[in-house]
Amino acid sequence: MVYCLLNDSNNHQFDECTRRGLGGLIKIARPISIANYNKYMGGVDLADMRRLHCNSTIMGQNRWWLKLFFYLLDVGTSNALVLYNESVRLMTGNNKQKTPMNIVQFKMKLVEDLVGNRIDRVFETQGGGCDQHTPVHIADEVRSLCVFCALMSRQRRTRYQCAKCGVPLCSIGNGRVQEDCFTVAHETEEKLDLVCKKHVEMKKRVRNSKKK
Repeated sequence: MVYCLLNDSNNHQFDECTRRGLGGLIKIARPISIANYNKYMGGVDLADMRRLHCNSTIMGQNRWWLKLFFYLLDVGTSNALVLYNESVRLMTGNNKQKTPMNIVQFKMKLVEDLVGNRIDRVFETQGGGCDQHTPVHIADEVRSLCVFCALMSRQRRTRYQCAKCGVPLCSIGNGRVQEDCFTVAHETEEKLDLVCKKHVEMKKRVRNSKKK
């Protein structure tokens, strides 16, 4: 027995479908709702597949509204990709200046257009030199231990360091100032002095371990 919940047809409308029986192919009556489901279910499966490819849901959250927010975000991203690729397909002649994208390319482009310039400005060194306390990327995308976390008896790795101090510090730009190691470490000269001393100590420890 199959139960259907629908809002576009009713169970009083029927069509015919062909099925295999003992005597060969037979025609049987079928509710129109089942016919519509078989016709359009591929689109639903495809939409679910696209959404899973751009899934950004945070696992382990007990707040249902947060899961709903990220679900709508994923669905909106997937639908926007469909509309974009459809618009590219309809372009002809000289107007065809864009190419279709997959979901990964589309999400990267979306993030870049929304916040890319802001992120670039955050990590730009003021004045074009290293005389300012500004977060910059560590060379070669190396992940180093955060010195401030080590000072607090924590262990966390980061891809950023201070342009002037050269000290690796994590939690750059996460929106939580009280957890932003870069901001907290530069609050006072005393804290910065402790962090720099800890950094020198950690580098000596690494050099000694390499010699052994």
